[in-house]
Amino acid sequence: GLALPSGSFRIHFENDDGTIVFPDYAVPIFERAPQYCENYIGFDGRDITIVRPEISVDCYDLTHNGSFENGVEGWQSLNGDINWEGSSKSLRAVRPSQYIKSQCVVSNRTYKFDMSFSVLHTNTKNYQGSMFLRLYSFNIATGYFEERTVLVARAEEKEDDEGKYVFSGEWTPTEEDAMTDKMELIVLDHSLDEVRI
Repeated sequence: GLALPSGSFRIHFENDDGTIVFPDYAVPIFERAPQYCENYIGFDGRDITIVRPEISVDCYDLTHNGSFENGVEGWQSLNGDINWEGSSKSLRAVRPSQYIKSQCVVSNRTYKFDMSFSVLHTNTKNYQGSMFLRLYSFNIATGYFEERTVLVARAEEKEDDEGKYVFSGEWTPTEEDAMTDKMELIVLDHSLDEVRI
C-alpha cells in the first residue's frame, strides 16, 4: 500500500479505450498509514473522491440471464453444482443465486420479482420455497461486509394446476438498501428438488 500525503484526491477507473468506468462490486478499502508516518490523509477516505460515471448498463432487468436463455450463465449454486437441461428447460441446483445489478437500484422505486416453475417430484404438496435478497454493505471501520436479508417472494401453487408454482413479489428499497455495495438474489428451495423453470 501507499500512504498518501494530506490533501484532496480524485480517483477514477478507465477501460481499455480510456472511458471512465466503475467496476462491478468494487469497494474502496482504506488502511491506516504506518505508525511513524506524519501529515497523511485519514483512513476513513473522506479526503478521496471516487468518480462513478452515470450508469451505462441496461437497468430494465436487474438480473442477468434471468430466464436461463443462455443456460446457467450468471448463476451459481450453494454447492457449486448447477445444471440446466435446455430441451426440458429444467434446472438442478442447490440454492441458485446471482449478484444482481445493484448499481441500478434506486430507493423508493418498486421492483417486481417473478418466476414460474414446476417441481419435478411426486410430493408437491410439501413444497416450500422463497426468493430473497442478501444485501452486503462494507464497513470501513471493521474491514468486513455486513449482511442482511430481505424476503421478496414465497412460492405459491397455481390454482387448478397441481405441481405448478410461481414466485411473485415486490420490493421497494429504502435509501439504505439502495446504497448497498452488492446484492445477491437467492432462490431458496427448501425441498432441494429439481425444478423446471
